[in-house]
Amino acid sequence: MKRKNLHYPLACILFMSCSHSADFGKVNFLKDYDSISVNIDYPLLNSYTKLSACKFNGASFAGGYNHLTHSFDFISLSGSDNFSISLDKEGADGVLPTSSFCFNPSCAVLEDESGIIAVSYKGKVINRIPYASIDTKKYSMKPTGVTMGGLTNLSVTESNVTIPLLPVNVSSENMSTYNIGMEYNISENKLSSIPVYYPSRLVSQIEGFQGLVFPGISGYSDRILYNFPCSSFIYVYDRQSGATDSINMTSVEIPAELSPLDAKSRKNPRKKFEFEGLSPRYCEPHYDSNSGKYFRIHYGPKSDMFDKERTIGLIVMDGNGRTPREYIFPNNFSEKYFVVDGIIYIQYKNPSDENHIQFAKVEIKDL
Repeated sequence: MKRKNLHYPLACILFMSCSHSADFGKVNFLKDYDSISVNIDYPLLNSYTKLSACKFNGASFAGGYNHLTHSFDFISLSGSDNFSISLDKEGADGVLPTSSFCFNPSCAVLEDESGIIAVSYKGKVINRIPYASIDTKKYSMKPTGVTMGGLTNLSVTESNVTIPLLPVNVSSENMSTYNIGMEYNISENKLSSIPVYYPSRLVSQIEGFQGLVFPGISGYSDRILYNFPCSSFIYVYDRQSGATDSINMTSVEIPAELSPLDAKSRKNPRKKFEFEGLSPRYCEPHYDSNSGKYFRIHYGPKSDMFDKERTIGLIVMDGNGRTPREYIFPNNFSEKYFVVDGIIYIQYKNPSDENHIQFAKVEIKDL
């Protein structure tokens, strides 16, 4: 099903060159970004809970799950036509609603309540990996806690999808021996563990961090990046050497490491809920191979559970692990973003135009 798409720039905000707009060691207000607007027709949405990047014939798209039509919608970022893929709810090709997914040129890979599913761009199920394929007494593919649920970040490189795992029913004594990630090989329909683990510095207080220790993982052809929302460190696993290095990308605005809940508070459901909902957090790390820069978004604290406003920031660091630059996003940027080819696309808040979906476009090489 195709719909005509009109794609046009709204504003190119370039107040000053990047080399002069960022001061090291302090927070800079982000000024260097483009704004784009994409024309959409019903039943496409003007805002999606989650979007993931994809490419078809060299053209970039944002793919999102449409809960109204039980379909994947693909929004063109380069002037091509938007299109949708309908999903079945039952039968051999049936899938359940999802908020964890990624795309490669041959198929979409998603997580639903049954497991991991590869779906063709005709809406047909290619393969399934049921949750029973992993040891559910040891691992979970979903974050714990209310506010972290359903926000798993799946990333794809070529035919492999990296999937974060949360060890369950374990104590701090043996937590460091558990893998925290797996890779799903699409063509072979096979899950395999990857040698990434909890760092010893977090293990001793692991229970106190609740869902804020669910790992964020981004896979690349030569490396795997991972981190934890409660800590400013990112970890870089080199696929060739098998070595893991750490980089401290601390924000000036939020703590390098959160203070964990004490044992008494962990027994109080309200305290646990507020801890995850109000705490600042570091999102999954990314790498731009063209510029050699690491980057990661983070969220500031909230004053109460009804507060819809929180500071959103970005840290960019050179590949040598030095010269970090920190930026605060404008207030009209939402928490919904995705990354493709070293570019961050952020949805704007409170869209009032039902006929367009709008993004801020931030190019990492320019920061």
